[in-house]
Amino acid sequence: VYRKAAAITDIARRMRERLIEKGVPPGKVHVIPNFVDLQRLAPVPRDNEFCRRHNLQHTFTVTYAGNMGPAQGLDIVIEAARLLAAEDGNIRFLLIGEGILREALTAAAATLPLGNVTVMPYQPNALMPQIYAVSDISLVPQAAATGSDAIPSKVYRIMASGRPIIAITESHSDLAALVNEVRCGVVVEPGDARGLAEVVRLAAANRAKWDAMGLRGRAHVSAHYSRQVVSAHYDTLIRAVSEGRT
Repeated sequence: VYRKAAAITDIARRMRERLIEKGVPPGKVHVIPNFVDLQRLAPVPRDNEFCRRHNLQHTFTVTYAGNMGPAQGLDIVIEAARLLAAEDGNIRFLLIGEGILREALTAAAATLPLGNVTVMPYQPNALMPQIYAVSDISLVPQAAATGSDAIPSKVYRIMASGRPIIAITESHSDLAALVNEVRCGVVVEPGDARGLAEVVRLAAANRAKWDAMGLRGRAHVSAHYSRQVVSAHYDTLIRAVSEGRT
């Protein structure tokens, strides 16, 4: 398939490198990211229905939404919450989703003295703008050796919502490169629960700095990951292929 294709697209830099390592000519491989719907995921007020229903009006909320399996390494969140419980009872973690480790995470959360981790099932997609709005920080976790060659598409949705990110990922990953380049959050190594707890503690004490990170993320996706921008990349590439210019 690679040999016969006039052009190949992938969504991240390291994915392109892997194809080249397999012998695909570099000129064939084009990085075109996934797009994000900037209208549906525009920032909305924090004081919303989801916020009030779960009593999050006055908490510093750190949220993960997605699959709960080994590839996410979410045990780091439970341990970070345990470390923070004695320091700041105002910090709350939300874990939203399903997966083979959901029951184990629910059981672990129940052992925390302040109940500062809430595990809940997937929420309706229509509520995601409200969930992002109530999240002072959104987590994007990748267990060690799982995230080198991909950027989860939820990253762009979080950025579109104007929320800052803690990327739990290896420092050489595409995800880490994006977060560091845009300065829309902070990178924590997988398994470093103390590091995660410290970042959250400092963020809760300096909300203005982290709000600015969220705004930088929104500006970046608006410039580079909108439907219009990404579609234009495909349009340019398809025209080049059809005209034999690739």
